[in-house]
Amino acid sequence: MMWVGFELAVEYVERQLGLSHGAAWKALIDGGIERNERGDVLDVDLDRWLQARQGRQPAGKQPRILRLLDEMFPGRRVPPPGECNRQQLITELLNRDRSLKSIDMKTLKKTIDKRNEGFPLAPLIGRR
Repeated sequence: MMWVGFELAVEYVERQLGLSHGAAWKALIDGGIERNERGDVLDVDLDRWLQARQGRQPAGKQPRILRLLDEMFPGRRVPPPGECNRQQLITELLNRDRSLKSIDMKTLKKTIDKRNEGFPLAPLIGRR
């Protein structure tokens, strides 16, 4: 057993669960993992907690937005902003999933970039 600094634990949770820094920090705080007086966590507690969470659905807005983008753009990339106005896209996403409440441009861009990673650029080359 070894104590792990809280910030290092947050970064580890970010990578393992695909969460933002803030979401990982909140998940650790809310997760009930015992911490020492400096806020460090035991590595075995962190591993146990992560294993329990691995089976859960990812938290946050990005997984829901990804699912909606898959429905809206099946088998293809999300078009660039010139072809698909981002503010209109946000409005459409909010209409499709009212539990989202709001989506900021930064979250939308990160989610689109993550989704578009799985599609080749070739169809976009030479288009104007």
